[in-house]
Amino acid sequence: MGKVERKVKTQANRQVGIPLKEQSKEDLKKMLILKADELALKKYSDESLDKEKDKQLAKEYRVYNPYKRYINDVIKPYLSKFPPKFYLEIYRLKNWPITNKSLYRRPRIVAKWTNDLIYCRYPNGILQTLQVMNPYISNGIREHKHFQFLTDLAETELRQFIKDATDTMGESSYWSQFKRLHAQKYNLPYQADLFDK
Repeated sequence: MGKVERKVKTQANRQVGIPLKEQSKEDLKKMLILKADELALKKYSDESLDKEKDKQLAKEYRVYNPYKRYINDVIKPYLSKFPPKFYLEIYRLKNWPITNKSLYRRPRIVAKWTNDLIYCRYPNGILQTLQVMNPYISNGIREHKHFQFLTDLAETELRQFIKDATDTMGESSYWSQFKRLHAQKYNLPYQADLFDK
């Protein structure tokens, strides 16, 4: 009887309900070896090793987190942090139509501007760490908001950064003027638009 035939017979015996005692010792040995091989393959599969590596990295991150002052390793519940006025000012400066739908479904560029205006004011590395901790789950959509990872201290700073940006927008008549003023006030990088007024 060949190797494959015995395996099939053993599996068939199990399926029909033949007790393990009535199976031959040879079949039992082979079944144990096959199970051990199956468990080893599963334990050392790429997916399993990736999960173990992620667990280890998360543990190391909690122990040595250079951004502990700013970033939690626990995700806070969602509570809106950006007031509607922040987005209304962006729309006003960009001359975009303001409707409930347009404010709710903002263009993706607004997220980039939010990163540039708000999250880039944190020390270098904070925004990049938030982006790694909060990856995209689909096209341009993240599972959480970046501010859900911030500590209480960082949230206080976030409110101030939003207020600073909103106040500077209120002082400006058009988008490039605002960008220039904001960069000058808060020592941020700024590149003039080709068609600046």
